[in-house]
Amino acid sequence: MLKLPFSSRLGTLFLENLSPGYRVSEGVPQDFFTVFSIFFPAVAGIQAGASISGDLKVSEYQIQF
Repeated sequence: MLKLPFSSRLGTLFLENLSPGYRVSEGVPQDFFTVFSIFFPAVAGIQAGASISGDLKVSEYQIQF
């Protein structure tokens, strides 16, 4: 018999969290694409800025915080 490394309660919680649990916000049901439409531009902008910083001669002084 296979013993799982977690208890029954944690196993149930794991199975509940395995599928997405999107909610309704302001009367609009949320799904993968609505979450992705917010997440993708934020991450892409940060990555683009990090990529451009390699083109600077002295990035420690030219990037202002």
